[in-house]
Amino acid sequence: MSVSIRLKNISKGRQSIYLDFWPPVLNSQGRQSRREFLKLYVYQKPTTPQQRKHNRSTLKLAEKVRAEREIEIQEERYNGRRDDTTVIDYLCAEAQRRKQQTAKIWNNMIFHAQQHFPEHVQIRSLKVTDCIGFRDYFTGLVREGTLMQNTAANYFAMFRAALRQAYRTKLLTENLNVFFDPLRFAKTERDFLTIDEINLLANTDIGKPEHRAAVLFAALTGMRSSDVIRLTWERVIESDLSGPALNLFVKKTESFDRKPITVQARQLMGMRGCDNERVFSISYRTFRTFLKEWAKVAGIERRVHPHMLRHAFAVQLLSQGEDIYTVSKMLNHTDVKTTETYLTLVDESKRKAAEKMKIKLPKK
Repeated sequence: MSVSIRLKNISKGRQSIYLDFWPPVLNSQGRQSRREFLKLYVYQKPTTPQQRKHNRSTLKLAEKVRAEREIEIQEERYNGRRDDTTVIDYLCAEAQRRKQQTAKIWNNMIFHAQQHFPEHVQIRSLKVTDCIGFRDYFTGLVREGTLMQNTAANYFAMFRAALRQAYRTKLLTENLNVFFDPLRFAKTERDFLTIDEINLLANTDIGKPEHRAAVLFAALTGMRSSDVIRLTWERVIESDLSGPALNLFVKKTESFDRKPITVQARQLMGMRGCDNERVFSISYRTFRTFLKEWAKVAGIERRVHPHMLRHAFAVQLLSQGEDIYTVSKMLNHTDVKTTETYLTLVDESKRKAAEKMKIKLPKK
C-alpha cells in the first residue's frame, strides 16, 4: 500500500494537491478510487518570498495528511471523507447518489434534519441519543398532525440508511442502528372515490375550469396526479381510427407505452396547444388543495387525496369485469400483483352494493 502526493495544474499558475492511493481504496460511496483531493494548492512557479513560504507550509501540511492516511489505511480506518464532515453535508452527499425522484424525498428528510441538528454537528460524533432524538422529533410532528405516520417513518428510514452507509465506509466506528428501533409504518388501506362521489364533484361548480378538468381527467385515465400535471401536448395522439391516446414514457420499463383514453377525457383537455406546452396549467400543491376543497364543498365527508382518483379508476374497471391484466397495463404496473391489491376493494364495493338490496319482510 502506498499513498503519494500528486499535483494537478489548475488556473492562475497554481497546482491542486491530491493523494494518490495504490492499490485503490473504497471512497465514501463504497467505490474503488485512487484519488483524494485535499483542497490545497501551491504555486507552480513561485516568484516571491510569500509564495515560496506558502508552498513550503502547504506541502508540509499535505505530507502530514498523507502520513495520517497511510496509518488509517494500515489500521483499516480510512473512509474517504474528511473527519469534519457534518451530518447535513453527509446527508446531502448521500442524497446526490440517489435517482432524481428518490433524491427529492431525501431532500425533504434533510430539511427536517436541518431543523433538528445544529449545523456544526459532525457525522463521526453522532451518538445513539442524537439518533433517538431525531426519531422523537418525527414522532412529535406526527402527533401534531404536521406529518403522516408513514411519511415520518419513511424519512427516518432514509436517515438510518445513511447511518448504515457511514458505518460501511468506516466513517462511523459502530453501527448505531442496532441500538435503537426504526419508526413503524402504519398499516394503510387503499381508499377510493366512488363513481357517485366523482359525479358529485363533476356537478359542483367551484374554482377554475382547468383545475376541475385536471382532477376529472385523472379519474378518467387512472394517471398519477404528478403525471397529469407534467403531461404535454406532444404526448397526445389524435386518431380518427383508433381514438385519442397518450404516448407515455414509463420510467420503470424505460420505454414508451400507448395509453388509450376516452373521448370524454380528451374533451376535458380542451383545445390543442404547442407540443412543449403543458395540457393542464396546475401545480401539484394546487391540485391537492383544490381537490380537498372541492370534495368538501361537494359534501364528501371524508379525507380525500389525489391517489384516490387512480384507485377509483382501477376499482371501476375491475368492478365492471375488466381483465386484471388489462387493468394492470392501463395503470402501467410492472407486476400484476400490485394490481391484485385492488381486488379487495372491489369485493368490499360489491358487499356494500349488496347490502343496499333489502326487502321489508313482514314482522313475525
